[in-house]
Amino acid sequence: MKASTSVLFLISFSMPHALWASSVQVGVKTVGVNTSVITLQAPIAAAQESVWSLLTDYDHHAGFLPYMTKSRIVARDGESQWVEQEGTIRILFWSFTMHVKQRVWGDEPRHMHFMAVAGDFDELQGDFRLSVPTALSLQTLLACEFTVKPKRPVPDWAVRMAAKHYLKKMIRALADKAEEHNR
Repeated sequence: MKASTSVLFLISFSMPHALWASSVQVGVKTVGVNTSVITLQAPIAAAQESVWSLLTDYDHHAGFLPYMTKSRIVARDGESQWVEQEGTIRILFWSFTMHVKQRVWGDEPRHMHFMAVAGDFDELQGDFRLSVPTALSLQTLLACEFTVKPKRPVPDWAVRMAAKHYLKKMIRALADKAEEHNR
């Protein structure tokens, strides 16, 4: 993973800003029955602190992240926060509204861990990591890897479609908002 991150950084510096900013990579790997590991990676033309601020602004996610219909912090305990979120997606002819309550904690502004404690998932946990190339402090690489196991059976193709369409747009919206703050 480290080598691919380094390669992404090297390639990204030779690309025009608009092309570099629009790149969101999504990977989906089936690892068990109804269980997938999803990876997301996006270079963002914004300072690490700006990206972190938006990533952890749970009370306002529904206002700028597409498909997020509700998001709010319901409790705090030391370094942890409990966040309830709801989102609606459409796959073919069906709409699905998903609910999750998750415990979130991390090491500001570099690492955030999340783990579902209630909602529509038997398992939903992972990490967001923000890294900055040493030479350019106004560029951030957002990387996320998480395991997801919905409570109801979901075909592998539907998980791939949701990740590659919906999650990609959500990460792009977060990146656009962070980049907007740097203009």
